[in-house]
Amino acid sequence: MIKFNDMSDATVKAFYNALEPYMKEHAEAKVDVYRRNSGSVRIRVVDPDFQGVSMTDRDQGLWPLVEGLPEDVFSQLSLLLLLTPNEATDSFISRAFESS
Repeated sequence: MIKFNDMSDATVKAFYNALEPYMKEHAEAKVDVYRRNSGSVRIRVVDPDFQGVSMTDRDQGLWPLVEGLPEDVFSQLSLLLLLTPNEATDSFISRAFESS
């Protein structure tokens, strides 16, 4: 599942397109992409497949998908939050996605 706050936003849509391959491989993952302000996009991936995987290894699976975006898009990424479902429940920053 991918949740966006504004699909008319070209930058948000570009991140959506970049994350599609991950979503095809991780059907239980929940991905939220939202524009925080005019220069900031945040992404949260909550995936049970992250259980037992270090933060570094989680990054290695997703970072290549977004870092290849054009600089004017990629530079707007202010947060890439990669959590298990349990971590998402306990994470303060994760709560910001609930109100987006």
